[in-house]
Amino acid sequence: MKAAAPVADFEARKEALDPRRSFIVQAPAGSGKTELLIQRYLVLLSGVAQPEEIAAITFTIKAAAEMRARVLEALAAARSGERPPEPHRALTWEHARAALERDRAQGWRLEENAARLRIQTFDALCVSLTRQMPVLAAFGAQPEPLEDASQLYRQAARATLALLEENDARADLVAKLLVHLDNNVETAEALLAEMLARRDHWLRKTSDAQDRKALEAALAAECRAQIARARELFPAKPPVRLPAAEDVTRWKQLAAGLLTQRGEWRKSDAAAQRLSGNEPLREALAVVKRLPDPRYSDEQWEVLEAIVRVLPLAVAELKLVFAATRPPTCCSRSTTASSTFWSTSSRTRPSPNSSCWRSSPRAGRRATGARFFWSATRCSRSTDFARRK
Repeated sequence: MKAAAPVADFEARKEALDPRRSFIVQAPAGSGKTELLIQRYLVLLSGVAQPEEIAAITFTIKAAAEMRARVLEALAAARSGERPPEPHRALTWEHARAALERDRAQGWRLEENAARLRIQTFDALCVSLTRQMPVLAAFGAQPEPLEDASQLYRQAARATLALLEENDARADLVAKLLVHLDNNVETAEALLAEMLARRDHWLRKTSDAQDRKALEAALAAECRAQIARARELFPAKPPVRLPAAEDVTRWKQLAAGLLTQRGEWRKSDAAAQRLSGNEPLREALAVVKRLPDPRYSDEQWEVLEAIVRVLPLAVAELKLVFAATRPPTCCSRSTTASSTFWSTSSRTRPSPNSSCWRSSPRAGRRATGARFFWSATRCSRSTDFARRK
């Protein structure tokens, strides 16, 4: 019988099993990502002192159960079955055999003690960490994950706005925020709740945000980055003269001259029509057209300073709300197919996150620059990766 041919990227898959290196795997559904993760897990099993040193993490309970079942199936097949003819299945079989040898040498008896395989959801991992470090977690009673915390964010936002009734500096900060929003309490509550839902994006930066020069430098850098992106998308011989990269005002004027109020190419402008087939450029110029001034006016800075000082107060109120709330169930949050795992010794480190800032049209009417602070949205890709610490 003719041997089965390996998949086209078989060598790349084998390379991704090196536990000394980190990998990001991106592939469509049904391409074998889960099998690759299981192979990586088996490789790690064959080299650790205890199976608990490996943390395999996914988003849903269903996905975690499937991964655990497939690991156990691979171990069972390697114990009693013959080597499969397909190269990718044979690779799983070989690594499962090595894991079984390690299991036998260490006396783990994993097939009888499947709970030692730490294949779990993100929520379950976080709960386990807080239980291991109750003092550092500073939660008091053990927390439980909540599927939808939007009502708690709203409750904390209302408590923050209620500080207006206090006779101290906190009342002045809340008052400045409300004046900026034309005393629209509903809008203020919604914005605070939205920021609390994304507090991991900005919480560590609120102390730096009180430095006006640092914030203006960051805003100017973001403006230059958006302008640079637009500039790169122009043809080699642009039909218009391009301003200097640091001249934000001229670039906004250029974008306004080429695009309509709705962000479409102007039909009456010859240069715009020559560029009309360049959709990426149109999108980039639409962003440039909406860029704020890279320097805050005194009025804008007064509002922004109040915002960055109110946000920690809102976080403090949220902690009080969390402490008084005991969610009834533990839930997973997503049905995405992404999974992550890495090997650890005594501590598990989170993966780095990339983030970007986007302006929000709901963040007030006058202080345009302050709008950039309100909405921080993580720009993340759906990835599967495995890392050995």
